[in-house]
Amino acid sequence: MTDSTRPQLVGYLLQALETEEAQQVADQLRQDVELRRECLSLQRGLQILAPDEEPYDPPEYLARRTCTKLWAQPPAITASAASNASESTAATKSPGDQSAAGQLALSGIPATSTPLTAGITAATLNFDSSRAGTPTVERAAPPEQLPVQRRWHSYDVIASACMLMALGGVLLPTMLQSRDQARTAGCQSNLKDLYFSLAGFTTANNGRLPTADERGRLAFAGVFAPKLAAAGQMENPRILICPESNLAQDPSFRVSSLNELNRAKPSELVLMQRTVGGSYGFTLGYREQGVYRPVMNLQRKTFALAGDLPRRRSADGSLKLSKLRGGSHGGDGFNILFEDGHISYIIECRDANCQDDYYFNDENQAAAGLHQHDAVLVESGQAP
Repeated sequence: MTDSTRPQLVGYLLQALETEEAQQVADQLRQDVELRRECLSLQRGLQILAPDEEPYDPPEYLARRTCTKLWAQPPAITASAASNASESTAATKSPGDQSAAGQLALSGIPATSTPLTAGITAATLNFDSSRAGTPTVERAAPPEQLPVQRRWHSYDVIASACMLMALGGVLLPTMLQSRDQARTAGCQSNLKDLYFSLAGFTTANNGRLPTADERGRLAFAGVFAPKLAAAGQMENPRILICPESNLAQDPSFRVSSLNELNRAKPSELVLMQRTVGGSYGFTLGYREQGVYRPVMNLQRKTFALAGDLPRRRSADGSLKLSKLRGGSHGGDGFNILFEDGHISYIIECRDANCQDDYYFNDENQAAAGLHQHDAVLVESGQAP
């Protein structure tokens, strides 16, 4: 088989020949056994070029890994380099030994430089004396792994910012609402615990609630807390604090005892009276025919015992009149504990089914009620 026959065989296997040329190759294959063997060998080699049944994407970073692998391979030895190496070691080799250049010449491959090997010179060869002048090739170090550069463009930043703003606009109100609901639920839980303490006190005191005195050092609404503590009906003073109030951030809050109130200096007494009742408002007693009377637990559904206080005040510091808006929980409403033990979240200062204003008596005063069913919730330091 001549050198010109191999391209003909490749073209024949790839069906790239003209009809006459293909017929000529077919006639030669029928007559030449050696040519048929060569054709079968080429056919097996060309099977890797057969099209795949299904297209698929190349593996990630295939080009980079391929180039790195090829760079790490030893360069081919050119015929001229091998010839120079052979001449330099001819004195140490036996007559039967042949250089790489001689082997190339005997195989019929021309010993000329090709584009693939043109850059390789004798300077790349080292000789190991222990190996009788056998040429070795230094391996080039693999190229550095170039980092993958992912650059953000201005439109990427703008699109991301828009998505974050849209997401924040959806999630932020929900998160704030969930937080307010959690604080409202915590406030109601504290009021429920306060009711259990009040119920225990009334049971031991013939139905009478811990009401402020008419005069003296104990004549303020928040005195109910020291009276509950003195009766052993309140173990945790934190139930007097709404989780949303400023007082909730004060870890030093405590309920002063009745003895501390009676012995305190005037300046200290004023501070104790303002803070001892916690953040909730508590009901005062009432006046009947000019006589101040304590509140009795009659299990009324519309009589307010304790609850959140409105945040807005009048110029003199007192609570504003009825129909207030802007409550304690997100500025929307108030938690109110009623005498029968239930707790309601209301928007107005009076219930729709009850004409009694929870924060003022019938004369629009933040003071003691004017009759038995006139409930008034005031701050801890408020006197009757």
